[in-house]
Amino acid sequence: MRKMVLLAGVILLRVAGSRAQDTPAAEVSASYSYLRFGVRNGVNQNGASISVAGNFNHWLGLAGDVGGYQ
Repeated sequence: MRKMVLLAGVILLRVAGSRAQDTPAAEVSASYSYLRFGVRNGVNQNGASISVAGNFNHWLGLAGDVGGYQ
């Protein structure tokens, strides 16, 4: 029982720190991907992805993600 109370206290203290973080108005990311189909005589494909997210407040946001391979 004592371990459970200690564990609950540690979890609550960890969560309290996350509330102190600022929420950005927007977030943008871009990434590169390499994909290989097949083992022998396979096809190599290169791709990219772009993601944009807008945060209306600290608990609501809207995100969009576009990507493709060639």
